[in-house]
Amino acid sequence: TPDVPGILLVKTIDELLEQHSGWITQINELAGLSSTNFDCFYLTAIQSYARFVQQLPASEVHHHAGLGGMLSHALEVCVIALKIRRSYLLSETGGAEEISQKQDLWTYAVFIAALCHDLAKVAVDQVITIYDKNHHQNNWEPWSQFIDEQGQWYSSEFIRNRQYKLHEKASVLLVYKIIPSNGMKWISSDQTVFL
Repeated sequence: TPDVPGILLVKTIDELLEQHSGWITQINELAGLSSTNFDCFYLTAIQSYARFVQQLPASEVHHHAGLGGMLSHALEVCVIALKIRRSYLLSETGGAEEISQKQDLWTYAVFIAALCHDLAKVAVDQVITIYDKNHHQNNWEPWSQFIDEQGQWYSSEFIRNRQYKLHEKASVLLVYKIIPSNGMKWISSDQTVFL
């Protein structure tokens, strides 16, 4: 391991999600899909998210500031959002047939919005330094690669005087790394989801 304070080993998806099985079970129950569809749309997105954020914190000194804060916060927000979603009948026309046909799509859209709402915090609020097997270091390029594609270890440092809430605007630029292609196809099949 490189001799760097606070350095972290890149973990596998299974290692990252091991302690979050309770949140994933709740998301599965709230999604209400078959296990095949849950795995295809929801679990794949969760796995990509975990791979992307690794054990990075969600904030410097506020909520979820510790190790793995980004992942914990995102999964908690997903559960809360899906619980709130259950109390709404989302539709464009309000018709029972439309509600029945589109309820799973709307639920998935709520899930993706909740999962990715802070996604760019790791790209615009922090500088992530990656170390390869030879201990050479480079800055992470989140716009093009996952951390595990660049190295074996990483460290993070929050940017001083960063622009507050910039991550809210930048997150949309990274969503493609999280949503599986079949999920993107599903969401884009009904443009009212974007309203």
